[in-house]
Amino acid sequence: MEIWLNELAKRSILDKVYILAGVTPIKSLKMAQRLMEVPGVNLPKNILGRMEAASASGNAPEEGVQIALELISRIKTYHKQGIHGIHLMPVGWDEIVPRIVVEAGLLSKDFLFNHTSQEWNNAHHFEGH
Repeated sequence: MEIWLNELAKRSILDKVYILAGVTPIKSLKMAQRLMEVPGVNLPKNILGRMEAASASGNAPEEGVQIALELISRIKTYHKQGIHGIHLMPVGWDEIVPRIVVEAGLLSKDFLFNHTSQEWNNAHHFEGH
């Protein structure tokens, strides 16, 4: 991503666009393997290796969350240097999004999600309840 952003900067494009970086939390080794087959998706071999090790130890979902948090942390360093947001794409793992959003520091911890709804529009601000 850094190489790509540098190339855009050389062309004076970054002040003309708003880029959202896509992050997909990986729930399983099988999902990681399938993502590698998707055109345009970059899944480095070290990430696949981490998911293989985590799958062998029965900890694949948690490792996937940690990988997503690490990626978001790195992406946040490019804020307003080409990257203006993060697009979380949970691919069938919607329930993990509130945790990632809070743990990544993308939203205040006193903002609560309505876990009974499938829709993001049903989130409510915590007001001392």
